[in-house]
Amino acid sequence: MKRLLQYTAWNWSMGRGPVTLLLVLGAAAECLLLFVAAASANQSALLYGDLVETAGILWVIAAVYLLLPICAQAVQERAAHMTRTSYTLFTLPLSRWELLLGRALSGVIWMILGMAVQTLVLVLLCGPILALQDSVSAGYFLFEVTEPGRLWWSLAECSVLRMMPPNSIPGVIFTAGMILIPSWMMPSAFTHTGWKRVTAFVIALVEQVSLFMLAYPALAGRTTWEQIGQSLQTSRGMGTFLFVLTGVAVAQILWGLWASYRSEAAA
Repeated sequence: MKRLLQYTAWNWSMGRGPVTLLLVLGAAAECLLLFVAAASANQSALLYGDLVETAGILWVIAAVYLLLPICAQAVQERAAHMTRTSYTLFTLPLSRWELLLGRALSGVIWMILGMAVQTLVLVLLCGPILALQDSVSAGYFLFEVTEPGRLWWSLAECSVLRMMPPNSIPGVIFTAGMILIPSWMMPSAFTHTGWKRVTAFVIALVEQVSLFMLAYPALAGRTTWEQIGQSLQTSRGMGTFLFVLTGVAVAQILWGLWASYRSEAAA
C-alpha cells in the first residue's frame, strides 16, 4: 500500500504544472465572461445563476472537465519518451493493475481539486459581479437594487453551486461517475500505442462528453439529480444508454490493463 501511495503521489506531482495552468486559464476565462456579461445593461437584472449560464460559463467548465484528465496524464508520457522511463515502470515492485490504479487515483485527486477550484471561483466572483450589476442598474433605475441577504440567495440559487458538491444520493452517484470514469479511462488509453491509443483516446473523450451532456440539464438548473435518476428508472432508453456507457468504460479500462500485461511480456 505504501508503494502504491508513493507512486500515486509521484503521478500527481507530475501533473501539477499542466493542470494548474489549465485551472488558471479556466478561472480567467470565467472571470472575463462574467464581468463582460454583468457590465451589459440588458443583463443587469439577471440572477447570478442565470448570468452564469448566459455568459457561457458552463462551456468553460465543460472544456476544463474534458482537458483536465489529459493534462494530468499526458505529461508523464512526454517524460517517458524523453528519459525512456517507460521501460523502468515495469520493473517497479507493483502489479500492472496497481500501476494503472496509481495513475487513476492521481487523476481522481486532480478532478476533485478541479471541482473545488471551480466552486471557489464562482463563490469569490459572486460579490464583485453583483456589485457591478448594481452599478450598471443604478444608471437606469431610481430605487435601491440591493437588499439584505442578497449575496447568500444569489449563491444558493446558482445551479452550478448547488450541484458542486452534490447534496443528494443521486447527485453523489452521478458526480462520482463523472470523476472516476475519466480518471480511469485516460491512463488506460495511454497504455496503448499507435492507432490503438488513438481509438482508446477517442472512446474516453466520447464517454466524457456523454457524461457531461447527461449532467448539463442539472448544471443549467433545468432539472435536478433526483429527476435525472427517476428518468433513468422509468425510461428504458435512458437506462440502456447508461448501461452502454458503463459497459464501454469497463471494456476500455480492461483493454488498457491487458495492453500493459502484453507490454510486459514483450519487454
